[in-house]
Order: sequence, then structure tokens, then C-alpha cells
Amino acid sequence: MKKVILSILTFMTLSSVLAQAPEMFNYQSAVRNSSGDIVANQNVSFRISILEGSVGGNSVYVETHSATTSDLGLVDFKIGDGISQSGNFSTIDWGSNAHFVQVELDVNGGSNYSVMGTSSLVSVPYALHAKTSEDTPTNVSDLNNDAGFITSPNDGDFDSSNEIQSLSLVGSDLTISGGNTITLPVSGGNESWIMNSDSAVYLGQTNTISANNDFSVVAGENNTLDANYSIVSGMQNDVTGFMNMAVGFGDTIGQSGFTLYKYAFGENVKLLRSGNGTYNSIPSLGVGENIITLPGGYMFGQDITNSVGIYNYGFGRNIEFNTANAYVIGIGDSPSNPVVANGNRSFNIAFCPQTGAANNDIAFYVGANSSTNTGFVGIGTESPGSKLTVENGDIYLPDATNGVILTNPNGNCYRVTVDNSGSLITNSITCP
Repeated sequence: MKKVILSILTFMTLSSVLAQAPEMFNYQSAVRNSSGDIVANQNVSFRISILEGSVGGNSVYVETHSATTSDLGLVDFKIGDGISQSGNFSTIDWGSNAHFVQVELDVNGGSNYSVMGTSSLVSVPYALHAKTSEDTPTNVSDLNNDAGFITSPNDGDFDSSNEIQSLSLVGSDLTISGGNTITLPVSGGNESWIMNSDSAVYLGQTNTISANNDFSVVAGENNTLDANYSIVSGMQNDVTGFMNMAVGFGDTIGQSGFTLYKYAFGENVKLLRSGNGTYNSIPSLGVGENIITLPGGYMFGQDITNSVGIYNYGFGRNIEFNTANAYVIGIGDSPSNPVVANGNRSFNIAFCPQTGAANNDIAFYVGANSSTNTGFVGIGTESPGSKLTVENGDIYLPDATNGVILTNPNGNCYRVTVDNSGSLITNSITCP
């Protein structure tokens, strides 16, 4: 018979240790010949012996198995489920001594076995010894003081009446029976919880959160927050840190912050990239009614006033920009509440239907030219003193047939032109 090499792959877990279920454990091996080639798809037979005490100890149980190897030369079966030759697998005292498994193989499937090796059994098979715990009483009254058992269901103080505790609240004191008492915070007070060295939670009014409390959460009224990366909820909170979020009424926000709050006439959102709630030199966005908007950005709403920054765009009602490089479109309530863009008007444009003015006049600025709510038009001036004011420039009429139309005290109209000698010529015309 060719020499055969048997590789034991693994011992697997017990199927069960309960009396009504099989008592066995899995065994798997790979069968190879002396050249190391697998012995595939061949009937083989095994004899398994459980030895006690040592590798050469007495066998307490012997069984045989017949199996067919797989395409990969693998064979597996359950030790304890074979044909018993001697002993009783279920009566092996696993806890009394060390045990070993001896594997014998006949590669031809007969009974001419050759010893393949002996291995020590480790913890998994010894789980069968846990079966002895089935005899432990489940009723406490069946236990006694012998062998460490207790005689009653009481705990260490031998008093079975104190196992349930109760909570009671008297005023702001919360007490647990047989234990301690804590005082709960009074409604409307200020409470804070320090999470770690640089974050905290603050609740209440007029809390002051310092710059070293980054990553904080604040809720309440009139709180002052100088920290960064924090969330504030409430009203009239002053947030001066960096990259914070404020939600509530009348809150102010610091650099690179986000606010969401409500005024009497609408919902408003401010998105700030730099600066604070009133001043900002880098583009921003203000949306809503009755807001003091931020400079250098896009502003939408009513009663918007802005005095700093450049490159501003305003859309809404009663808007006044006192900055350079502004573009404003909106509606004014009256000549005293126009939509205007003051400042360096050489770069400003404003369009404004005056809904309260006579004939719904339109005031506008284009470049350095202006038309005010008084009806004065200025060319080259920001402050025209008459219906038409031309400053630092001429009026040029390239067509000699065109001129200036004047009206005499009687209401008759005359066109004034000039002849080739430069003399004025007056012609009576129909008034426009």
C-alpha cells in the first residue's frame, strides 16, 4: 500500500451538549499520497480512538468511519457519530483528565488501518463536560448552604424588602430612597455643562461664552458668544466669533457666519463671509424686510440702508446705498423715500418708480448723470439745481435746423437757431 499523508485541517465546535441532541464534534482532513498529491474521489476508512491521560494512554472510546474523499481529497465526519467499537462516547469524563484523539486510516476503504497521528484535544470538546451543569437546581429553594449554595433569595444584607427604590421630588430636590439627593435647576436660570477643555453647553440668559469654548451650543436670550464653530438659538444673542450659526430673533453674527431669524414683517436670512452683522467688506447676501443689510453683496428686501463696501446690488423697496459701484432697482414710497445710490455715481446706477409721487415719476442715475425725486435732471453733476443742469460740458446740436425752443410770456413758442454768420435766428413754431 502506498504511503499516505493525512493532513488534519480542523476540529470544529460541538453540535450540542444537551442530552436530547447528538454528542459529537466535527473532524475534517485532507488525504494525500507520499508525493503530496491529493487522493480524490476514493473510498477510505478511518478508526478513531479517544485516549486518556497521554499520547500512549488507554483508549476510552473507539469508533470507525467510512467516507469518500472529495475532488480536493477532503473528507469530514463527526467524531462520536461513527460505528462504536468499544466504550461509550456519552460517558467519557472529559473533565477528569487530558484526552487525545488517535487517527488511523485505510486508504483502500478496508480495515487494514495505519496510524496517521495523535493530537491533543483542546477546549472545544471539553465543552461536553458542561453537560454536568444540567443537574443544577433551577428553584432557589432547592439550594442549600453546602458547596457554596445560598439558602434564600435575599442579597448580602439578608433583607428582601429593600430591593425596590423610589424617586421623590420636593421642590427642586430629587431624592432616591436609600440614596442621595440632587438639586434640579430652577426654571429661567442659567446652566452650563463643560464637555471638555474647549466646548460647552449653555442654557438660560446673559451667559458669557469665552473664546476658549469653541464648538459650543448656546440657547437662551442676551447671551454673548466669543467662541468659534458654535450654534446659538434664541433672541438678542451677540455672536462675535468665527464660523458660527445663529437662529432666532435679533441675533448678530460674526465672521463667516450664518443667521436665520424673524422680524415683524417677514423671514430673513443673512449669509456672511466676513465682518459682523452690520459691517462687512466682502460680498454677502441679505434677504427680507426691515433689515440693515451688509455691504459688498446682494441685498433684497425693504428699507435697506447700506453705507460701506463696494460692488453692491440692491433690489426692493426704499433702498438707499451710499457706496460706490452700486446697482439699485426698486420702488420708493414717496419722493422723500426714493431708491437712491449716492456716493461715487460715476459707477452707480439706480432705477426708482416713486409710487407716492405725482404722475409716478421715475428717478434714476446712470453714471455721473442723475434724475432726482424733485424732477431735476443733472448731466455731469450729482446735484442739479434746475430741471436740467449741465456741468463741465456743452450742449451740441449737429443739425442746423434744430435749436432751442423757448416760450414767451404770451405762451407762444419760438425755435432759436444760428445762421452762417453766427447770428441768432428766431422762428415762430407750434409749441410741442
